[in-house]
Amino acid sequence: MSRARRRRAGHVACLAMAAAASIALAIGTPGAVVAGETLQDAWAIALGSNQGLQASQAGAASARQGVAAARAERVPTVTTTNAYTWLNTTPTFKTSLALPGASTPINFSFPFANRDFFFSSTLMNIPLYAGGRIASGIDAAGAQATAARAEETTAAQDLKLDVAQAYLNILRVEKLLLLAQTNVTSLESHQRDVSNLFREGVARRTDLLSSQVSLARARQRVIQATNDRDVARASYNRLLGRPLTDPASLQEMAIRSDAAIDRTSGGRGPEPSGERDGVRRTAAGVEDSAASKLPSALPPAPSAAPPAGDTAAAPGPAQDAEIERLTAIALSSRSELASLAGQAQAYAAQARVAESVRKPQVGLVGGFTYLENDHLTRNDYWSGSFAASWLLCDGGRSSRRAESLRLKEAQSLKQRSEAASRIALSVRSTWLSLQSARSALAVARSATRQADENLRETRDRYREQVVNNTEVLDAETLRLQTYTDYYNAFYAVLLEQFRLRRALCAL
Repeated sequence: MSRARRRRAGHVACLAMAAAASIALAIGTPGAVVAGETLQDAWAIALGSNQGLQASQAGAASARQGVAAARAERVPTVTTTNAYTWLNTTPTFKTSLALPGASTPINFSFPFANRDFFFSSTLMNIPLYAGGRIASGIDAAGAQATAARAEETTAAQDLKLDVAQAYLNILRVEKLLLLAQTNVTSLESHQRDVSNLFREGVARRTDLLSSQVSLARARQRVIQATNDRDVARASYNRLLGRPLTDPASLQEMAIRSDAAIDRTSGGRGPEPSGERDGVRRTAAGVEDSAASKLPSALPPAPSAAPPAGDTAAAPGPAQDAEIERLTAIALSSRSELASLAGQAQAYAAQARVAESVRKPQVGLVGGFTYLENDHLTRNDYWSGSFAASWLLCDGGRSSRRAESLRLKEAQSLKQRSEAASRIALSVRSTWLSLQSARSALAVARSATRQADENLRETRDRYREQVVNNTEVLDAETLRLQTYTDYYNAFYAVLLEQFRLRRALCAL
């Protein structure tokens, strides 16, 4: 085969390989139109079926019932006691009477109760003063309910972040699987070129062997990527309460270009891509064909538009002010802080309950009593009492109990301060990670075009025997790594946006 014919055949093969790779990558490109389950759908399913969240909801419902029970302490209580009694002998009353002129007194005995009788007593107890026990008990139950509601919110936010991570992980590993498959296609084309050159006596046997080994390694990467996809789907299905082997068809997501992070955003986070009929609009407002373009342009940082040529906000006062603003939002909205504050308030109220037992307990007691007795003129009686009790000494039990609860209150307040410090660090680190991921994505986006061009030129030069086979394989490896970095960076931006919103309790 002449060199010119070889060049034309090589160009045709290269164009065919590039077209196949472009189609495969376009199918897996972030932003492509995919009809499937959205993240909002996944969140709704997970919130309705996740056992961990349902446990937190049950705890919150229990705490609400505790508040109702504490308030019911103010309501009068009514108790009734009923009994039918059998005695072995009839109760009798014994006495003696000294009569005038009698040398000895006369003994008398007569029954004063039935041997078998029925007894019934119904009493109403109305508390008038309990030393603050009831009011403090209501305060404690209310604080516990507040803490339980906050814990439920925390569980829901954590679940939504876990679902978002699993959702994005499926999208990412599916892109890496497609990338591995296109790498196999490209290496198969290269192996055919090497085989043709080897048959013509132009290429060496070592070139053929090395291309075959590279192809085998590429096929192993496809196997590994397939396994990673199956594991990612199983993790996602577990969070949604589905069988682990269910297929997962997910809608692609796009990076929002108006990603100002604040509490008025509704906590939606990055949104599904907005293509219609295979066309989408980039952040610059330019319509691109979803079949041939990479994801939309990188959005600016939340604080301000980035400097020219840079995708991340420059370090300085503006960055620090933005982080401080987000930190203030997080500290005012994080449910973990509300939960710990509620626990501290509950312990303080419980301490007051423990101290109240040393104060007088005053109430009214009214009731009705029925006693079956043939020897009484009446068997039924109404009664009313003004009752007071006062514990004078309990060996220090109540005071030590109160002190124990106040120490727990101090413990909860310390834990809240520590949690606030961790939240501030989380906001700062997540925000910085988001800026870093944006910068990495901008670099990776331009590198993909360079890697494609480098591979195409290297393969052309190899067909002309200007470069050796090793350089072609290196170009293949570089292209694979570049696209891997691109997809990892793309989904890292999305994930960091969700993590930042979770740090603000805004998912």
